[in-house]
Amino acid sequence: MKLIMEQWQDEYYKEYGTKYSNHVNKFMNYLKKINKLDTPRDINLDDIDKCIGWYAELGKINYRASMESHLESVKSFYDYLNETGKTKDIFNSMNMSYEKYKGILLEYTC
Repeated sequence: MKLIMEQWQDEYYKEYGTKYSNHVNKFMNYLKKINKLDTPRDINLDDIDKCIGWYAELGKINYRASMESHLESVKSFYDYLNETGKTKDIFNSMNMSYEKYKGILLEYTC
């Protein structure tokens, strides 16, 4: 049986296609690693930061473009989750602009 985030991922792909599937799948694999696939309301920006850092350490996110693709993919997924009322958009909880947030992530990952 699929956990709640996996169900929502399937719904997202049905609605919007698989354009972002590579990075959304990476994010989901990270959530599985930290046991948060069934606790969507517990996922926060710190998890996004750590996910990107983890993939950077693994050598799977090495360049600015791949980090930005990863972040944009996860943001698109969260836009869907927010629009459909499934969970809050964790990117709205930032106390800085999205561009500044990306810049900070770039400093320590790429």
